[in-house]
This record gives sequence, C-alpha cells and structure tokens, in this order.
Amino acid sequence: MAEIKTIQVNGTTLAYQEFGQGDKYLLSMQNFFLTDCHASLLGQPPYDYHVFLVYMRGYGQSEHIFDPEPKDYVSIWGQDLIAFAEKMGIEKFYYTGVSHGNWAGWYTAFHRPEMIRAFVCCDGIVQFVKRKEGVIPGPAEKDWDQIAGNEEELKKIAWKETWPTQNPSRLAKRKANEKEHLEILMGRKKEEFQLQNTSMTCCDAESEEELYAKLSKLSFPVMIWNGGLDPAAKAEDCLRVAQAILGAVLHIRNGHYKKMREKLKKFGAEEILERAELYGRTFVDENKEKLYFNWSLSGFEVDFCGTCLEAELECLPDSRPEDVPAEGIMEKKTVMVEDWPWIQVVLDGEETPYQKLLLDRKSKRVVLFSSDKVEHHRIRVVKLTENFRTAVAVHSLICDGELSKPELRNRPTIEFIGDSITCGFGNLATDGNRLFFTADEDAWLTHGAIAARKLDWKPSFVSISGFTLTKYEGCPFPHGMEDLYPYTDLITQEKLGVTENFKSWDFAKHPTDYLVLNIGTNDATFVMLSEEPEKTEQLFEEKYRNFLKLLRQLNGSETKIVCALGSIDYYLYDRICSAVEKYRKETQDLKVYTMKYTKMLSMGLDVGSCFHPSKSRQEKMAEELVKFLKKQVIE
Repeated sequence: MAEIKTIQVNGTTLAYQEFGQGDKYLLSMQNFFLTDCHASLLGQPPYDYHVFLVYMRGYGQSEHIFDPEPKDYVSIWGQDLIAFAEKMGIEKFYYTGVSHGNWAGWYTAFHRPEMIRAFVCCDGIVQFVKRKEGVIPGPAEKDWDQIAGNEEELKKIAWKETWPTQNPSRLAKRKANEKEHLEILMGRKKEEFQLQNTSMTCCDAESEEELYAKLSKLSFPVMIWNGGLDPAAKAEDCLRVAQAILGAVLHIRNGHYKKMREKLKKFGAEEILERAELYGRTFVDENKEKLYFNWSLSGFEVDFCGTCLEAELECLPDSRPEDVPAEGIMEKKTVMVEDWPWIQVVLDGEETPYQKLLLDRKSKRVVLFSSDKVEHHRIRVVKLTENFRTAVAVHSLICDGELSKPELRNRPTIEFIGDSITCGFGNLATDGNRLFFTADEDAWLTHGAIAARKLDWKPSFVSISGFTLTKYEGCPFPHGMEDLYPYTDLITQEKLGVTENFKSWDFAKHPTDYLVLNIGTNDATFVMLSEEPEKTEQLFEEKYRNFLKLLRQLNGSETKIVCALGSIDYYLYDRICSAVEKYRKETQDLKVYTMKYTKMLSMGLDVGSCFHPSKSRQEKMAEELVKFLKKQVIE
C-alpha cells in the first residue's frame, strides 16, 4: 500500500496517495477503499500513468467538514480537486471517479474544462435538481442530533454489498470496506451529514435543458460506466448524458456478477429469423451464418425471458484518408481513419433507449441485456449509423433463458427514402464546421424515427448521405437511388464481394402503407455544376416522375407517397412539384402528395455537423411531418 501523504489546500488538509511517475497525470477523488482500486492500478505497467488518489473531505485522513452553512459537498469536492492540481503544478490531467468521486470530476468539467484531458465516470452521473434558496441540500428529514455518533444507528446506513459471491478474498475485502465506512461515519458531526447530496448539477444550470446544453459543449473524451441497477445513477440518466456529450461512450452492465456462461443457449442466424420481428431491410448471407441489418434504424426485436442476453456481431468500419499534422514539421500527412458503427438497445418499446453501444472491433460480443433476476422484455436492437459507411451483422444471440417471436402488432408501416438529412448525418454535433463521424449520427433521433414513434407506426429507412436520385457525371457513388431501391441491400452485398444475383427486396411480403421521399438536395449541386443546368433540371424532373412510377409498381396501389424536400435546400422543389403534377395527370394516381419542410437556420440550435439538421431541427421536422400526414394524407 502506498504511503498516505497530506497537503494543505483551500484552508483544509487533504490526504492522498501517489502511484507511478512522469507527466501523464491521472487524478481521482475517493471516498473509501482506495487500495487496489482501478485508478491505482493505472499507475502500474503497462498503463504507467502518474496517479494521485485524493481522499475527499469527510473521508479517510482528509479533514472533516463542520460548516453549518447551506452548501453542498459537490462544490467543496470540486474546488478541492482544482486546488490540489494547481498546488501540485498539474495543468492538465485525466480524471476518473467511482460513485461520489465522480462529482468532483463533473464540477471541474463545467468550471475548469481546460484542465481535463479525458473523463471516465463509473457509477455516478450528473443530474439536474432545483435548489431552494436557503435550504440545506441533503437528507435533512433525519434527526441527525440523535444519529450522529450512534454506532447502532449508523450501522443501518453504512456501506453494504449485497450481491452474491463465494470468493473468500472478495468477502474479506467486503468486510474491511464495511468496517472502514462505519468508522468514517462515526467521525462525522450532524452538520456534515446535512451537507450530503449526490444529485447536484455541478453547475449553475437553471433547467434540465440548460444542463444538457452545457454538457453538449464539453470537448474532451468522456466514457461512462454504469452498473444498471444503481438507484442513484440510473441507466436512463446515464444514456441522456452520454447522448448530450459529443462522442461520449456508454457501457451498461446489469447483473454482470451473476452470469453463468456454461448455462447459456446459443441461437444462430436462421434461429434468430424464426424468433425475431425484423425492422427495415435485412438479409442473411449465402451461408446462412449472419443476419445483416445495415440500413439506418434496421434491426430485430425478440421476446426474451431470462437474466442475460448477449450478441456475437461482425462489424465493418468506414475507412477513409484524413490529413493530420506531421510530427515536428509544418506539412501534413495522410493517414487512414477507421470510423465504427453504433447500435442501440430498446426495451419494451420505450422512448428512452436502454443502452447505446460502439462496435469498435471486427468481431465483438456485447451484452444486450442483463439482470440479477429473471425478467421478461421485448428487446429491440437497431443500427444508429447509416449504410455505405459501416456494416453490422449478428452471428448469434446467447442467453440463459428463452427467446421467442414478439406478439405482432397490427400497425401501419412507413418507409423513408432519402439522403443525409434522412440518415441523421451529424445530428448529435453542435459545430457546423465539424466533419462526419459515426459518433455524431443517431438514426433514433431523426425526424423519420421520431415521427414513426409519435404515430406508433413501424419504420423502415433506405437512405445514404450524399445520395442523388440518379447518377451524374462526377458523382462519387456508383449508384443513384433509382438503381438502389429495388434491392434489399445492394451496397453491403457489393462490399461482401457479390457481383451478381443481388437480393431483390420482397415488396409483397413487406407492404408499405406510407412512403416519404426526401431526395433532390444533392441533385441540386450536380444540376448547378452541369454545363447545361436547364437541361439537367429537366432530366431530374423526368427521372423523378419515372421514379414515382417505379415506387408505385413495386409498392402497389395502396401505398400513399409523400414527396418532400428540406430542410437545407429547395432549389429543385418546383421541379418536384411539376413532376408530381404530371405523374398524377398521366396516371390518375391521387395518392401522391408534396410537402416542404421549413428551412433550417444556418446557426444556433438548428445546426449539426457540416451544417446539417441537428437533433433539435430533426424534432421540428418530425412535428411538421406528423401534422402534414394527419391533415393531408391519413384518412
């Protein structure tokens, strides 16, 4: 065990331990059981961080707090962390905390973000709680005059681990931890108990919206680990925070102490097909070993009863060249950057997802759901990132319980055909100058997905960023939407080396009640750049009218088609309206409509990466679409 040292900061004495050396600093504030914690291990090879573990005020050999003023621990701990780093001459550091220890990190993130290189938050999350002026924030309802110093009463609130274990060393450590925490509580006065609060915002936000806006401005990497059963750091709160922070990674592990891998059952791709309701255009490879779900929001849903459900996945990243500064010289060098897909797990049709997962390896086994007790859920897995750039397939589902097909609900279906606007390109970003990264794209938060949930319809997406209706000279893509649409997933099959016998989509088996076509934004660029813009416009109009005929032929006479445009550019909207009018006159098909989304602003909350619609703008587009459908289309 490292020597416990002390330091004077902020007019108080803090105890700390030091591990490792060098200038790769990692700080962590701890409450108790410091020995062998994850942060101390990072001071050893192969990690070799210079680690400082600091006992928070009120714990260990750090000074206690006897201030009756209506303050809170959070600001005290945060100010102590900042003062400690400054006293040690540490300008920037990595931070990690467990439970209470995270609050100092969040406080620093809001008040001195330039000091943090990266933040790993374990079982502790930032929340908004409205403070009342002059009220002590804490469990003031207890009679602390009677409880403080009373060993029997304090035993009732002292730390206790309850999950099952037969490990002798774990049981011994558990007993030592409980003893240590009781000793800490015995050293407190009533004023210190009154100060306790684990639900502060760590900043001066006046609302939840303001809190999440402040989180969205954090620019350093954030990783959040959540045990899932923590009543204070709830999984849904962790997810909201992770979604607010650009590029944040969230890991939720429910009941991972109890998994019995030898009892797990394995279901291959064909068995999954028998037991799953599919979303979007999916297909099984020729060897019937992998179920690909590669379009935005495509995936599968199973009825599960048990404690643990895992998935074996195969993933293909988006590999692209990127210019970066060359070390020691002014020139840049080009490197290949890999950008990986993201998936999401939804329980029982809830609006708030259960967890969001980055698939950062070509083969990855992930926990979709786990619990310490047998539970029954509808578990839906969907892809958040778009086709063309990344690919995902499931080899097998592994569980300790039963998988079955969910009870099918009779609800309308809606398909969205489009480009980056439909995909949700950059909708999680807040910087219009930021380039594309999969971490910034979330199909669950697109206008199509939101509208489908508002209407309780089943969605499907056929959309790719940069896509045009037809192929133009100089277009970087091998196909236009008119070529792509009849097939299940021509793009992925080509990635897999298929050159013929592409799988056609079975439109009869998957009827679409409503179809929203939002394409033409990228076509406008090629029209304007052409040598004969007027002629190219006429060509687009003709191609659009022919595409409507194709949509009607493939989908049948009952599908209602909305021809939309927006919310970035409307250069070809008049041509779209003309094409629809001519099509209706020619075919007498009146189940085709036109609509234009309100143009987004080029600044503020409307803007995601590359000046695409943000999450906020996507929500507004969803409201417009639902209103239009209810007023003009739904009978």
